[in-house]
Amino acid sequence: MKPKSNLPESGRATLKDTVVPGLELRGNQKGATWTLRHRVGGKRIRDTIGHWPGLAAPAAREAARVKLSSVAVTRAAGGDVLAQRAERYRLKNARSFGDALTVYVAHRSELRTIGHADKLLRDVFRNLLTEKLPAVSKQDILACVDARRKTAPAVADLSIRYVRPFFKWAYDRGEIAADLLTLRVGQTAKRDRFLTREELGKVWLALEHHADHVAAQAVKMMIATAQRRDEVAGMRWSEIEGDLWTIPGERTKTGKDYLVPLNTEAQFVLDHARKRDCGSDLVFVGATGKTPFSGWSRFKTKLDNEAGVSGWTFHDFRRTFATLSADSGIDPIIADRCLNHVGASTLNDVALRYQHSTMLDQKRDAFERWATIVRTCVDAVEGSNIVKLAGVQ
Repeated sequence: MKPKSNLPESGRATLKDTVVPGLELRGNQKGATWTLRHRVGGKRIRDTIGHWPGLAAPAAREAARVKLSSVAVTRAAGGDVLAQRAERYRLKNARSFGDALTVYVAHRSELRTIGHADKLLRDVFRNLLTEKLPAVSKQDILACVDARRKTAPAVADLSIRYVRPFFKWAYDRGEIAADLLTLRVGQTAKRDRFLTREELGKVWLALEHHADHVAAQAVKMMIATAQRRDEVAGMRWSEIEGDLWTIPGERTKTGKDYLVPLNTEAQFVLDHARKRDCGSDLVFVGATGKTPFSGWSRFKTKLDNEAGVSGWTFHDFRRTFATLSADSGIDPIIADRCLNHVGASTLNDVALRYQHSTMLDQKRDAFERWATIVRTCVDAVEGSNIVKLAGVQ
């Protein structure tokens, strides 16, 4: 068999091998494909063996014999050759984990949390993104989750919450096996940590040692406003008018615009931030000058060491606000509104449906009282560090 002389210059032709029955070469002088036609259980099938001229006739014949031998062995052992072949074909043509996730995100674009889910899943399962989705096993998923649980248990649990509807979507389309639907969220304990008055004072004083640093200013703003870290990090000058900061709905957990009255301490932070004048609309701009500051972990390590306070997270400032404001007589309903909880923990179902007041004046008063609480905590720590010299009046 001499394919080089017998194949046409263009178009397609099929040459049958005279040595191995069923072996054929299909194509032209520019390139051709070796295929093997044979029967399995009465069904005629065609398998691709390789490509010419990379695979010459002798090697193609040997590969065809190996294929026929493998089929015979599998059938003798009771294996389903056709089912195995279909599975290989399905896997070859399946989407990768990452590509399937892209389609899923576009399909569920109406979900408010879909953007966050996409980002988190690509982070936690980044080692699986290029894998074919049908080939991803439950063990693969749990290995990624367990690795993340060592450093961020809450993120690990959230990754399971987000990936389950993605797998349900993929299963309904026949892309994965059912065992991935049995993933369960762990039982990570909910945090109840808040900073005591002394701890809050120490942290604030440590921040004042870096008064001109963008990270210190951002953390002060978290304390002063009791808002979430990412909401503060994305704060823009164009969102501020007078003593009001409007957080746009795409950055709030409720998905709605939210008004935050800026108290005295928050205004002081903005005054310092204006002096940096980075030419960006972002108040707390990162090193690139185009994106929000993001070096939180390194700065917090430094802050822990200088303040002598550990075991807390930036989100704990919100719990600190709720706790210390309640101790100071601030109405819990107003405190919930200050945290943009929409009264979830203090209003009943009927009130939640009918109570839509922004309570702006009440929030303004609560935040100003909170500024006083923070300053009192700082003053108490500063006062305790003053050593009275003997004989000095």
